[in-house]
Amino acid sequence: MAMFKRMLIGLIVFSFVFLPKIVFAAEPINIGIIAEEGTLVGDSIVNGAKLASEQINAKGGIDGRPIKLFIYDDHMKATDAVQAFQRAVYDHHVVAVVGSWISEVALSLEPWAARLHTIYITTGAADPKITQMVHNNYNMYKYVFQLKYNATEMAQTVCNFIREDLVKQYGIISQAEGSPSPITPKTIPFVKEYEKIYGITPAYGGYTTYDAIYVLANAIERAKTTNPDALVKALEATNYIGVMGHIEFYGKESPFAHGIKYGPNYATGVMLQWQHGKLETVWPNNAATSKVILPSFVKK
Repeated sequence: MAMFKRMLIGLIVFSFVFLPKIVFAAEPINIGIIAEEGTLVGDSIVNGAKLASEQINAKGGIDGRPIKLFIYDDHMKATDAVQAFQRAVYDHHVVAVVGSWISEVALSLEPWAARLHTIYITTGAADPKITQMVHNNYNMYKYVFQLKYNATEMAQTVCNFIREDLVKQYGIISQAEGSPSPITPKTIPFVKEYEKIYGITPAYGGYTTYDAIYVLANAIERAKTTNPDALVKALEATNYIGVMGHIEFYGKESPFAHGIKYGPNYATGVMLQWQHGKLETVWPNNAATSKVILPSFVKK
């Protein structure tokens, strides 16, 4: 009996020490992350992808298959980004590539996504040309998506805020997408977990890339395949509440084809103001943590 007890205790200790919480028997789903490491936004892109993939894997992965990330530093150079994209597809057999906050880099990757029939989701580049290329030649560039407000929509955010708020009062304001604002019920928990792990508040690339990994995982689950053409259709049907808002993509008839829909009930930017040493969200109203405070030198 004593020998049996020792064997039982030994088996229990072995299981706790040596066996992982989740054992995946299926082949992983490989995703490439191209980012400008060493920059605030680039590091946030990498961290956002890691956090999302770790959370998904902890819940069993995508239909029992774990996500495996391959991370590449493009050193803020289009040539390095293209080489990374090629390596991701040819060597690491990724089903999709996510990232880059530099428009010139994203635009350089767009033809390669078309040539290699590989999903590419930029999560930081704002140039409207990225989605205009999809609109102008859908059959070629349909593999490209922009999960980020484009520059036109960013300008519209400022105009909307001025019209709705600053016609009444003035403040020291900045526009931002990466802010701890309660945009959806998922936003603040994401920020807190990100800060706990990485010791810093995420830049906008962290929000967008975190959402991009979940959007991609959701598309794969719905498509029941990693076939790129099937994934295009699944991504086009995206209807997802993320940390940055309600995410849907414009259709091919839009000049912003495969860009995220912008406006009320979708994703919008936020306007911030430093108040008493703390960054507060002052617009839109549904995510505001404070009202605009007039500086002392502004006359009412």
